[in-house]
Parts: sequence; structure tokens; C-alpha cells
Amino acid sequence: MEVGGVFFGGSAAKAMKTNEALANYKKYEESAEAEESASSTAAKTDTYTKGKEVSGEETGIYTRENIQKTVEQMEEQRAAAMQSMIRDMLGQQAKAAGLKFFGPDKSLSLSDITQADIDEAKASIKDGGYWSVDSVAGRIMDMAKLLAGNDPSKLATLKDSIIKGFQGAMGALGKKDMSEMPDITSKTYDEVMKRFDEWSDELNGISKDE
Repeated sequence: MEVGGVFFGGSAAKAMKTNEALANYKKYEESAEAEESASSTAAKTDTYTKGKEVSGEETGIYTRENIQKTVEQMEEQRAAAMQSMIRDMLGQQAKAAGLKFFGPDKSLSLSDITQADIDEAKASIKDGGYWSVDSVAGRIMDMAKLLAGNDPSKLATLKDSIIKGFQGAMGALGKKDMSEMPDITSKTYDEVMKRFDEWSDELNGISKDE
């Protein structure tokens, strides 16, 4: 239901779940890094047993090709997790801006929404608010930088993941183009692309004057 120009699928407090998503993402990162470290240690142990060299072909597990494949699969999983969280953030932003997003709570009565919910939603999308353009763009870029680790070779994959995250949000909202998305989401996309390109130039040592 739309009330006071703002559509909410329940209380504003329930909508603010991105903190939890980011916390889960950090746990995922820590787990992935631990697994990668364990694999690296195990590879060394398998390769050198009591001073005797054992080839990768003999173990059949820790060959260069298999290790590379595992690393690539982990990167794909991280990219997919990033896409999912971007889609979720944009959906919550759209709720706060006044649009219905996918989910189980698709029909509400006026009694389900309080004036406090409405006020909180309006405040959340203003400059400095939790779902403002600046705040959401900042969180998306934080995730990208966490994944990249200052490695320029990962930029293309990350940018593709960000774009797919926005496309996922479009699909969930039944939109075919960014121009059909709520104004705040379109502005967020432009801001993220701007920051990403600036960050890319910085990592690649490209000066603004060039």
C-alpha cells in the first residue's frame, strides 16, 4: 500500500536488513579465505612428504590446473554473492522510495503502516539517510574494494557483477530498462559507475589529466 507517497511492505525496521547481509558477506569472505589458505597448506604438505618430492600428477589433487580452477570457482561464488546483495539493497531502497518490491508482503491495509514508518522511510532516502544515493553507492563500492584487494585484474569481473546486480533488481521489479527504475535507483547506478571508473583509473595509475 502507498501511504504519503511511500510504499512499505511492513515496518521500516524490518526493511533495513542490509547490515545483516553485509555481516554475512564478511563471514563468507573469512570462510573463503580460510578455505583457500587450508588448500594452499595442504598442497604444500602433499607435494613434499618427508623430503621426498611428489608431483602434482601423482597426487591427482593439487595440480596447478586444479588449484587454478578452484580459485576461479571461489571468485565466481563471491561475484554471485555480491550480485545478490546489490539486488537486495536496491530492492530495500526502492521500498523506501515508495515502490513495491518482490516478497511475501504484497497486500497491506492502512493499519499495517504507521506514521513513524512513513517518516522513517522519507528520512532514509534523503541525503545522509541509510538508503540515500550516497549511502547505497558507498556500500556497493565497499564490497567491490573488499573483493578486489587492490588487484586491477579483478575490475572487469567486479564491474560486470555490479551491473548484473542492478539488472537483477530491475527484473525483480518488473522493469526492462534502467530508465523505468525509480529515480533514486537510477541515480545510484550512475553514482556507482562514476566511483567505479574513478577507482579503476586510480588502480591502473591513470591520471585525470590524461
